Amino acid sequence: MSHLEAVLGVHRSPDELMARALVHARPDHDDWCEPLLQLGYRADQEVFTWARDVASDGSSRDRRRFGLDALNFIGFGLDSPYDPDVHRKDDEQLPFTREATEFLRPLLDTEQDPHALRSVIAGFTSYCSAEEALAVLVHAGHAAPGVRRCVASPLTNNRDLTHRRLRGPQASETSHRHIT
Repeated sequence: MSHLEAVLGVHRSPDELMARALVHARPDHDDWCEPLLQLGYRADQEVFTWARDVASDGSSRDRRRFGLDALNFIGFGLDSPYDPDVHRKDDEQLPFTREATEFLRPLLDTEQDPHALRSVIAGFTSYCSAEEALAVLVHAGHAAPGVRRCVASPLTNNRDLTHRRLRGPQASETSHRHIT
């Protein structure tokens, strides 16, 4: 329903969107994903603060998961198809990038829930610098395949960084010489 509402100009509060997601509380369900997408279109300080507060809520695993997923989605910096006057430049950094990195970084060391950890890894690597992304390597051997896949994603997008980390600083220089 969120998509139709957005097309019609009806905007629900983040709490209302989360309540819809928590009806089934299944991250693979449309009722979970659609509210996240709508929140992603509203990537501003207010929504970021809301998502961070929900992600900090230890009283409910599902609320925490949704908050972490929301942090990840708003980090995409999506342009809303419903508001053609609001567009970000490709290189424009979100105003809360540093706050997001500082919030998510410690969770890389403490998060135990595999779904939440995937969201932390995905969110952290979308906000942080390429060098900071190496912090996710501690989870490369995680028991959950989804976590390992999240670790691999940012590294495959930055192969030079991966070569330097895994083979030493000279590896990337050598591989560039062979390619060019």
